Amino acid sequence: MTFIEQAYYPRRSEVKVGVYFLVAYLGASVAAKADTFDYRCKFGVKTYSLKVNTEANTLEWRGQTYRIVKSSSDSDYSVCANYGWHVEGDGTSFDFCTATQGYADIQKDGEIQVQCDMKR
Repeated sequence: MTFIEQAYYPRRSEVKVGVYFLVAYLGASVAAKADTFDYRCKFGVKTYSLKVNTEANTLEWRGQTYRIVKSSSDSDYSVCANYGWHVEGDGTSFDFCTATQGYADIQKDGEIQVQCDMKR
């Protein structure tokens, strides 16, 4: 290999190291974002933040923290069309269901109570 070819074509070991770093970086960034989902939900005339933390099994909504007791990955939970969670706390329970393109809603007894959009 000539000097010019060496300048334009990196060694295989350099390429492998670069690929490993890229894969590790992408894997870490995807894993970090997969634990928390942020939504903005309109309730009446106000918009509130709603956060789902799958690692801690919590949902935060209007200043209250609810415990996730079921999710769509459980075989006995099929309330939501796409994916969702059943939460309990503060003397109540409800379902938070997601759909496509960032849309989600809060459902109580199968009826939509609040509509939400994923924060982008």
